[in-house]
Amino acid sequence: MGARAASTATRRAALAGLAVLLPLGALALRCALSPEIAFVAPGSRAPWIMAPLPVSARLEQWGRTDVPVTSFARAFERAGEAPLRLRVRALRGFELFVNGALAASDDGARWRTPREVDATPWLRPGANELRVDVARATGPALLEVIADGEPALRSSGEWQVRIDGEPLGAAIAADDTRRNPAALAAETPSEGALAVAAPLAGLFAAGGALWLLAQRRAGLRSAPLGALALAAAAAGWAWVFAAKAARIPAEVGFDARHHLHYAAWIRERLALPLATDGWSTYHPPLFYALAAPLLPEGDAPAGAALKLLPFAGGFLVVVATWLLARRLCAGDRAAELLAVGFAAVLPVNLYSACYFSNEPLHAGLAALLLWLGADALLAPRLAPRRVAAIGLVLGLAALTKFTALLLAPALALAVAWRALARDGAGAGRAAASASTLLGVAALVAGWFYLRSWVLLGDPLVGNWSLPGPGQRWWQQPGFHTPAYYASFGEALAHPYLAGFRSFWDALYSTLWGDGYIAGRTDPGRRHGFWSYAFMSAGYLAALPVSAALALGVARALRLAVAGADPARRDAQAWLLLAAWSVAIPFAWLTLRLPFFAQAKAAYLLPIAPALAVWFAQGACALDAWLARRAGAWARAALAGLWALCAGTFFLGFAA
Repeated sequence: MGARAASTATRRAALAGLAVLLPLGALALRCALSPEIAFVAPGSRAPWIMAPLPVSARLEQWGRTDVPVTSFARAFERAGEAPLRLRVRALRGFELFVNGALAASDDGARWRTPREVDATPWLRPGANELRVDVARATGPALLEVIADGEPALRSSGEWQVRIDGEPLGAAIAADDTRRNPAALAAETPSEGALAVAAPLAGLFAAGGALWLLAQRRAGLRSAPLGALALAAAAAGWAWVFAAKAARIPAEVGFDARHHLHYAAWIRERLALPLATDGWSTYHPPLFYALAAPLLPEGDAPAGAALKLLPFAGGFLVVVATWLLARRLCAGDRAAELLAVGFAAVLPVNLYSACYFSNEPLHAGLAALLLWLGADALLAPRLAPRRVAAIGLVLGLAALTKFTALLLAPALALAVAWRALARDGAGAGRAAASASTLLGVAALVAGWFYLRSWVLLGDPLVGNWSLPGPGQRWWQQPGFHTPAYYASFGEALAHPYLAGFRSFWDALYSTLWGDGYIAGRTDPGRRHGFWSYAFMSAGYLAALPVSAALALGVARALRLAVAGADPARRDAQAWLLLAAWSVAIPFAWLTLRLPFFAQAKAAYLLPIAPALAVWFAQGACALDAWLARRAGAWARAALAGLWALCAGTFFLGFAA
């Protein structure tokens, strides 16, 4: 039996490895081959170059129908009669001129394949000039020129750049990791921690003391910690709403004015807009239809009622985490406490809930789906009503934001697996369960996607793919390189707008703080509702939390592969599959839309309950290790550390 169990675990591990590696391999292939992905790697013989544009967060190209032309020009002295053969790649279409004569042109449809050009016929003795005009509508023009047969072009001479005839100076290497200089206007995490060192020390001491007290009081050791944590979270969130969220103007937040426009359209016209009617009107309508009656009359300022809906959505993430932890960590009261505490103080959840947007409501509904999926796998039987309920919540989430659709295949697979492998049902019943789930969701939300398909030709039309040349836009950097996905550290030095430097800095800075400062472009002009010293210190506090989270993910992988209880093993696998189903498209979208603001942790809020449970598992594993090797004081110090981290995160928004 032991050998059989080991063999089964090996097969599960192999399947898990394929589930991880195949999507990553597909992403890598798309980066290397697809002409639609602006991903370039620096070559060994010649770098990709670009115009020396200043780093900026502004929106480019919007409303402009003509495509700007970037001219790269280089003068050189020809030595001898050697032929000159060029290999040219440009992002995107280009025209190559040699001494003013058109030598080659390319429409950019296959820009990854170098265009080989023999420039010899247009050369003359002495001074010569190459010029490459590159046209690109959705990002900066990039150029790579490799020259064979002309020593002067292999020297350190520079290309000079003009855009639409405007001289800009010498070209620079194509770099998508340049710092936004505005990031230097804010305090560093170290400076923030020093400014609030005394309260941080108090949080650490209080957490350790409470842990020691709990060990000495039998009543505290048996208390329902998860429920108490949820009650404390409700009180804390009520304070944040009254003291901060209700006072933040509705126009403050990520695209908040455009979200308000959508709700106002519904209120005034009693009809739904099309995606072409506004910047944010491509979203599904549920949030805006619910918010429309809460809008003030006429030009009156928006009241606190308008913030109730997104704030309730954010707190629903906390409730869903409690439900999930109570189901998955049954009997482990410390894990329930840690999971609920994580979700309650998770910075991206707190600040998203305070801004007027469809994101928090969608996150709350998607969080419920994580719990419902795990509950279905752990329940004694899979009743049709349970499957229909999951489909209903999926439909409501899909009627709030597209991202919910990413969970649909994983949910269908989970209920089909439950019916097939655990209940012993046949393939027909398993397919019926999955079809019921997807059918209910389609009945709830399908009409919206069908409407977009019929009227606009795309069921998933977004503001990045609207019809018409005047609807095109881009933000920096407009392309990506391997360095963007292989570096990290800016968020620990200059976290605000750190997303300009790397994918991981973008994720870290927006997960553990309001790293994009409510969509503003200058940290020196941050709104005054957050306590930025605590928030900045939180980026350092997030380091041990991130480590515990990583440990928890590793533990979840082990339990999903080799756990003794089949139901809990399947539930752990479900959470991992759901998270991966959201994470891979998230990474893909940062490649498809290579803009700094696209890498934002708010897009991962639907999997916040899974992150919370994994953190709790990692933190409990650390505590168990200390119990075996150190003793009570070390465990008290660990409890003090978690209290410090939680307090730092929360006070960033509550103080």
